[in-house]
Amino acid sequence: MDCDYCGLATGIPARWEVSTGYPGDGMTRYVCELHRGPAERHVAQVGPVTVVPTNSDYFARRAAV
Repeated sequence: MDCDYCGLATGIPARWEVSTGYPGDGMTRYVCELHRGPAERHVAQVGPVTVVPTNSDYFARRAAV
């Protein structure tokens, strides 16, 4: 998937999943390295922040195309 902040315009893939609570619960943003900080601040408005790398299988599939 592309970065939630710039990916639609640039196609830059998301490297981080920034969520409240368990990844995928509450507010979640999928972001590139550049937008990790803004995403953490945005998500922190809802609750405690959890940051995990995005699914590495996704990058392998994307590179194979």
